[in-house]
Amino acid sequence: MARTEQEIELPISLTEKFNKNYKKVKKLLVNSINKRDELQKIKQRTEEYAKSEIGQQLRKNSLCIDLKKNIFKLQSQIGIQKSEIIELKKKISDIKSKQSDLNGFRDICNCEFKSIGLRLKLEIDVENKGYLVKEINGLPLRVSDLSEGERRILAFMVFFYQMRSNESEIKENIDNIVIDDPITSLDMENSYEFVEMINDLIKKISNESSHKLFVFTNSSRAFHDIGYFDVQQNKVKKWNVFKDLDGHSHVKRLDIQEGLNRSDYYKQIFKEISQFAFENKRELENSNNAVFYCNKTRILLESHAYANYEINDATSNRNNFGQLIDDYNIPNEMKNDFQTDLDIINKNSHGFSNIDQALLDDSSSNSRIQKAIRDVIAILYCKDSKHVYCMIQSVLKEKGGRKQQLQDWAKRWKE
Repeated sequence: MARTEQEIELPISLTEKFNKNYKKVKKLLVNSINKRDELQKIKQRTEEYAKSEIGQQLRKNSLCIDLKKNIFKLQSQIGIQKSEIIELKKKISDIKSKQSDLNGFRDICNCEFKSIGLRLKLEIDVENKGYLVKEINGLPLRVSDLSEGERRILAFMVFFYQMRSNESEIKENIDNIVIDDPITSLDMENSYEFVEMINDLIKKISNESSHKLFVFTNSSRAFHDIGYFDVQQNKVKKWNVFKDLDGHSHVKRLDIQEGLNRSDYYKQIFKEISQFAFENKRELENSNNAVFYCNKTRILLESHAYANYEINDATSNRNNFGQLIDDYNIPNEMKNDFQTDLDIINKNSHGFSNIDQALLDDSSSNSRIQKAIRDVIAILYCKDSKHVYCMIQSVLKEKGGRKQQLQDWAKRWKE
């Protein structure tokens, strides 16, 4: 067995031979390194010479000369285009800033148009810094294409927007607001919408004691329906101007009872709501103004509740819910359904909300709104079937089976 610790003595001749070979290899290595360095220098000089020669040839080449000129030209154009891009970005920023000034009126109008079922919509005309009037489907409209009612509603929106400093406040330098004969020559539908817009304005400024609104009208309908919600006339005051036998004009303040009279379009509203309630599934899917009927349904129920049970602001006052339950004989198991129906109608018009918003995610769908309106009609039918027949008998006769359909709606609400 070999011993690794054992010393081995090498002959002197072997050591001398090893050292001699080492010196020889080292010398060869040094020579190789020197030759490599020399070759690197030669290569570098050759590349420099080649580049110089190529450069000389390129300077004389007409194609390269043209390419060089084009490169400088393109670089100059790029610089100009960069400057133009900076200028365009600035213009875009200015346009966006100007658009933001126009957005407010456009959004308010489009929201109002949609809520009242109007065919119009506004778009911003960037080039002329104004608005384009179009149909809902995007078809452009001229002024001559608009009806008298549409023009008045649009003009009222301009009037309404210009007098306000923001969405909730009227400009401080405005003391008095005058609206003169707002619904003369308007048809039933547009006059109803115009009256409701004025009522919204009254509600919005009623708490601003520094501002006063005056409405002058020759229309009995407008006279009784503007401000109808202020039953006790705490904020809405009404006067009648008349002439005596001698032709002298007099102004008479109306008492509360005279101011409570409503115009005769109650029946017209009832018929319109019923038409929507009887729409079939296909008609309902094609309808784009279901929300439009919520406010009318609210007014219908409020009018009926006041005329028959002296309930003021029937749906708009949270404290009236218990009295509605009693006076309209709502079954105990249907109270929650009735409450939800009122919430849906109010949420999509101008009322309060009794229940959590999370429960009303589908409250703006056509089918859910139709169900709420059907329920209201059914409740009125259970209370006074002859009254309902009188109001909507023409609607019931339009198609066979509607009378039975109405009775089916009412079954759920009978005690």
